[in-house]
Amino acid sequence: MGDCASERKGKDKTRQTHSRPTATRENNEGLLLLGSQPTSGLNRVHLQGSLPRNPAGEQRYPMHTMLPDRLLRTFQQAVLLYEQGRVREAEQLYQAILLGEKRHFPTLYQLGLLRLQQHRFGDAEQLFRRAVKINKRSAEANEFLGSALIGLNRPVEAVRSYEKAIAIRPDFAEAHNNLGYALQVLGRLQDAMTEYEKALAIRPQYPEAHNNLGNVLHLLDRSDDAIGQYETALKIRPDYPEAYWNLGTAFRAVGRLEDAIPQYERAIALKPDYLQAYNSLGNTLRNLDRPEEAIAQYQKAVSLEPTFLEARTNHGDALTTLGRDEEALAVFDEALAVRPEDPDILARKGEALFRLGRDAEALASYDAALTVDPDHDLAFDAMAACVLKTCNWPRLAPLWHEVPSRVAKGRFFDAFSFLGYSSDPALQLSCSKRYIRHEVPVGLPALWTGGIWGNQKIKIA
Repeated sequence: MGDCASERKGKDKTRQTHSRPTATRENNEGLLLLGSQPTSGLNRVHLQGSLPRNPAGEQRYPMHTMLPDRLLRTFQQAVLLYEQGRVREAEQLYQAILLGEKRHFPTLYQLGLLRLQQHRFGDAEQLFRRAVKINKRSAEANEFLGSALIGLNRPVEAVRSYEKAIAIRPDFAEAHNNLGYALQVLGRLQDAMTEYEKALAIRPQYPEAHNNLGNVLHLLDRSDDAIGQYETALKIRPDYPEAYWNLGTAFRAVGRLEDAIPQYERAIALKPDYLQAYNSLGNTLRNLDRPEEAIAQYQKAVSLEPTFLEARTNHGDALTTLGRDEEALAVFDEALAVRPEDPDILARKGEALFRLGRDAEALASYDAALTVDPDHDLAFDAMAACVLKTCNWPRLAPLWHEVPSRVAKGRFFDAFSFLGYSSDPALQLSCSKRYIRHEVPVGLPALWTGGIWGNQKIKIA
């Protein structure tokens, strides 16, 4: 059945696996919260200005939480220290106040925001829970509790907190925006869209909500509509690097690769350490058959962050495209030094070894990938192709049954290699259809999903 070559002369010419273009790797980082960037993730809380005030200009803090003069001066000093950038000293004063006044809402609120900024989400959650017990009618405290819960990857609970904030203050645009993000995390895209639209009905000039609405449209395969939302966000806020990132990604999704390039370049100009933008620019250049330029972008990303595996992996793939497998192998080894059990990288390393004629090492790499993830289709596919082409009879015996069985269960397998494992026409047709869908992907590029951004309208000391 198989085409096992007993003589294998000129290995460099015959070691080609069937063309299975490796998908570029990108972080899904782009959806926003609270007046944000395109990003999923956590809110950058901007602590600046005076104490938070409500729309009427009154302090949000209930009168019964007023401090004795001595502690009031301590609180005011903490606020001043924070404004001067002396965060650690401010933090110590807030903690000192809470030792004597455990129910002081303003201090719980301020320290909770500080913990959000530090990404200490567990601490932030506890502080805001204490705050809302004292003042259940604080829309802002409920909303920031939701942000802490998003940081803890607890979107269901975050939804409840955002809904409480909105129930208290229906015109709270940031809460609608962040509720939309939490719903988006839960896969409730239509509900998320509704919340983003509510945020924009309240505040039409809300760039982060336009950006987030663009993200959900993109995820709903409406990238042309998403482009309009990103462009609106950028008209309102021209210095918005994440919106440029998302706009470039939307252009790629509709096939406008050349238009995507300047968007990524603008994102990088605004944010020179924007790893994802370098990576996406590299992927776009690869799509345009400009692998050498793509490699330069991946190298820039890695020089900024050596542990950025997406760029390392894409760098290796670009080298493979150029037939530089020895160099690609070195890059994959560098990536595995960062994450030794990444099955995708192990599979890629195996393919590079296989093309170099290092069969035993290639098989070991595939096996390592399958040890980590037995359901990794590409690693299994490559392993089976390697076994078949090298006439590894001991390994072939169980595969005669295992390969058709996997295909019958709807798993991916290289359609050309499958011809060596099965003569069943129905299975061959099923395998071919799945193979074509894989080789001609219709999926959308990932959006920037950084994190919730701080509400820039609410001024926090």
